[in-house]
Amino acid sequence: MLQYVRADWENIGTAVIGLGLAVVFVIGLIKTISRGRPKIPEQQLADAMARATTDENEKR
Repeated sequence: MLQYVRADWENIGTAVIGLGLAVVFVIGLIKTISRGRPKIPEQQLADAMARATTDENEKR
C-alpha cells in the first residue's frame, strides 16, 4: 500500500532539516571564532624568531 506525502509537508520537512543544519553550522562557526588563535608565550616567539633569522643566514 502506497502512502503519499502531501507536497506542503515535504517542503516543510525539507525546510526544517535545512534550518537545523544551518543552526548547527552557525553554532560551530561561532564557537570556532570565539576560541580564537592560541597565544604563543613571549619566550617561545623570541626563540622562533631567532631560529628563523639563523636559518635565513645559513641559506645564503
